[in-house]
Amino acid sequence: MNNPDNKEDAFSGTEIVAVIGGTVDSSGTLNENVKVCRVIQVGENDILVRESGALTERTQVVPKSLCIPINISYERLVASRVADPCLGDLVMYYGKLDWKDKSSSQIAGILCELVYNMGRPIKAKILSEGEMKEVEFQGLLVLQKKYQK
Repeated sequence: MNNPDNKEDAFSGTEIVAVIGGTVDSSGTLNENVKVCRVIQVGENDILVRESGALTERTQVVPKSLCIPINISYERLVASRVADPCLGDLVMYYGKLDWKDKSSSQIAGILCELVYNMGRPIKAKILSEGEMKEVEFQGLLVLQKKYQK
């Protein structure tokens, strides 16, 4: 392989890639999709891949420019955790406020109260825009941890 920049190929040693695709219409709108594929062979500009989870083994050559390498170690995977929302944190809730709602709501605010059931938090109260709003705990994302002195 002739590499004039003498740089390491970003796909060298990569076993899994995300391949970007999509649907384009006449108005120029793009609806993206992503397929996760196993790398069979890496070429200079293209990669030979097999789609993960496909019932039949289908291989395809795809351009590197539409691929994103996915590298994860065992240690990193098992050590990763979602941040636990704590009182005073800036959080965002995303989900339905009521089972009858047709669409999800998005609320950002300060986590002020937690309701526990059987040892686990199930509900939270967020101070948002001067009002306390009760939401499901599982829908909380920590935007910023409370400042600790």
